[in-house]
Amino acid sequence: MSWIFRVFPEQMGSRRGSCIHKRQVRVSCKFYMFSCKHNFTWFRGVLALVGIFFSGIALTGCNQAVTTTTPTATTTPVAATTPIAATAPTTAPAPVAAADVHTVGWTPQPLNFKVQFPYNLKESDRYTFSGGIYHLWVYRTDLPLRTHNKTKPRTEMRFPDYTSGWQQFSADVYVPSGTSGVCIMQIHTGDKRPPHMHVGATIMMVFVIDGSLHFYSSKNIIATNIYNRWFHLNVMHNTKNNHIDIYVDGQLSYSTIYRGKARDWYMKCGVYTQRGASPEMQAYFHNVHLWSKED
Repeated sequence: MSWIFRVFPEQMGSRRGSCIHKRQVRVSCKFYMFSCKHNFTWFRGVLALVGIFFSGIALTGCNQAVTTTTPTATTTPVAATTPIAATAPTTAPAPVAAADVHTVGWTPQPLNFKVQFPYNLKESDRYTFSGGIYHLWVYRTDLPLRTHNKTKPRTEMRFPDYTSGWQQFSADVYVPSGTSGVCIMQIHTGDKRPPHMHVGATIMMVFVIDGSLHFYSSKNIIATNIYNRWFHLNVMHNTKNNHIDIYVDGQLSYSTIYRGKARDWYMKCGVYTQRGASPEMQAYFHNVHLWSKED
């Protein structure tokens, strides 16, 4: 109201001025009430907009909470007990001549062996013998052959120890395509290995890598194109001079002399997981024989 007194100072002392003053006061009050009402309406509108904004945020959060899905619990893979897409031999094993030049003068030995397989399974889960054919398979995710053993999965036929002379392993072998990164035959040093004799756990291993036979995982290729066909394998070990010969289909394919000296050894065949292994590894063996001869 102070501005009214400043606008009409000469009218404050007269009646007319008093009337004018009263009239101006009423006008001013009405204007003030209108302004307050208008301001309140504007403020109430602002509050409504703020309420709608925060309600939208709350509803969005609710919608997100509703649409959120609970992760499904993962299950531990269970090792399969049958070969995955196992490829059975499509051709019968070729008969081996009785007078095999690589066994002439050799003495056949009893075919005794123990099957090594993942310790949490039964032997029949990874090994069968039917119609004279040994079938062995293993998976890359299988467990080792014993508890607290840190070796890779295997299913192998482990033959008896020997200590002297010439020893030979012979068999027809069939490896299905897809099997790779696996040892199918090896000569292992025995428990009588003397300390500090610079000889490893094995003196030879035959690997299958992408359809070829390798001496260990090296670039020394023993044979190529071995998938989906029977091939004959002879491995000879001369314990006296540390000499090893490997024959494939009757032909000398690889020879080596290993270092160090052991006191006993044993042979194995089957499937033993190596670096770069395929998900499943399997091999078939037929006409398996052990031979020996003295120097």
